[in-house]
Amino acid sequence: MGLEPWLGATAAIAVTVTGGLWAVLTRQSDSKTEQRCAEWIAAVSAIMVVGAGLSALAWPASPRTGLWLRIDLVATAVGLLVTIVGWASLRFARVQLRGEPGARAFSGWLLLALAGGLLSAFSDHIVLTLLGWVLASLSLHAPIRFRATRAASRLAAQRKFWIDRIAEGLLATAIVILLAKVGDGRFGAIGSQAANLGPWTPWVAGLVAGAVILRSAQLPFQGWLLELLEAPTPVSAILHAGLISAGGLLLMRLSSVMGEAPLVMAALALVGGASALLAGLVQTAQPAAKTALVWSTIAQMGFMLLECGLGLYPLALLHILAHGLYKAKAFLWASNAVDLVSTQRRLGPVAAPGPRAILGALAIAMAAYGLADALMGAAERPLQAHVMGMILVLGVGYLLAQGLADAAPAGLTLRLVSVSLATFVAYFALQTLAWRLTVDAFARPPAPGPLQIAILALSIITFAALVVFQAALPRWRNHPWISRLRVHFASGLYLDLIFNRLARRALAKEA
Repeated sequence: MGLEPWLGATAAIAVTVTGGLWAVLTRQSDSKTEQRCAEWIAAVSAIMVVGAGLSALAWPASPRTGLWLRIDLVATAVGLLVTIVGWASLRFARVQLRGEPGARAFSGWLLLALAGGLLSAFSDHIVLTLLGWVLASLSLHAPIRFRATRAASRLAAQRKFWIDRIAEGLLATAIVILLAKVGDGRFGAIGSQAANLGPWTPWVAGLVAGAVILRSAQLPFQGWLLELLEAPTPVSAILHAGLISAGGLLLMRLSSVMGEAPLVMAALALVGGASALLAGLVQTAQPAAKTALVWSTIAQMGFMLLECGLGLYPLALLHILAHGLYKAKAFLWASNAVDLVSTQRRLGPVAAPGPRAILGALAIAMAAYGLADALMGAAERPLQAHVMGMILVLGVGYLLAQGLADAAPAGLTLRLVSVSLATFVAYFALQTLAWRLTVDAFARPPAPGPLQIAILALSIITFAALVVFQAALPRWRNHPWISRLRVHFASGLYLDLIFNRLARRALAKEA
């Protein structure tokens, strides 16, 4: 008889909560050794998460659930992502905030936010998931206000506070309905009764979708995430790379309920797709690296919601993990971006591909996708997965277009072709692996009806247009229309203007 796997998750959460409370509540100096303790606690939590996952594999007959917690591949993967990102953020905080008063409490609050992320990842009960959301949100409030003398920091904290309370209110309402109709808040029980919710199904699915859209910073509610650039960098890293994906994880746990509400799923896909498309355009006009990273997060979360709206939960999980690792590194290394660029060897002038290079690159990418799809068993995956694969391959075509440009030097062409090939192979390998490992973890994607087919067609057409626009942008950058559009894109298309005015008015009253 081996160790029950859920005990490892319980220990990881308990260690982070205890360490966080100790750092926040006890009055000690901000010494270097004491700040390192937070890093060690995060590292120990990561080891416990790995141990819990390995024990589940070693003793498959052991109980996977206990104390409303569960251990499975999804929980272990997301929990490990959260702890790794938390450890890296705490390590960065120790260096960035060295010598500043309150640095020790800052690390303690980050540990408590990490505990909230772990609670959401390992939760087997929807009430516990809500508690994880609340713990992570409230714990980040103090780090966001770390420099509270700045009005922008107070505004950022206030906006996030109210967005989170609204999202939690929507989720709490859905929980009340589920507990009243099902009588049990465990995800397994909810999934088994999903078809029996009757007329309450679209209400529950709609409330959950609304909460996830707010927590994922989807348009036009993305302003709170942009304001958080006023917070220290570790806050951005742990939020963008780990905690912001909690909404997607909730959709995965409630996949059976969401599948019973096709109109809500379609709305989720449309909101996510529109956010990904518009945020991708706005990102190209941002002059600051960190602002571009924020819009990138909005776009990536939108694409993740598009995948969830189409029922492609294995791909959404893969997206969350890949985005989390990339975004943590991007934020923590953003301050070195200028030095890194200045030390890179120049391969030649900027390559501006023409129409022939762009269309040729896209044709090559799509042909390669069709061949690989046929060789790897196209019939095993639903139509939605094929379309998502085509959209990603369009991005590979964008890379190829730079290498096929007439002015592209041979070194640049060789490098971009190599990167494109590596991306192509890695995507197919990871997609196949994710699909096979999680085949029983989520509800199967529904057979696409007319509405879903229309969304799929719209998605591939609009994303293809976006790729063509971005590839051709270097040639058009001096055109008067592009200059005018750049002004609007740099301002985020003014989508957040109303919410920004309301928040500033509330802050003025508070002052």
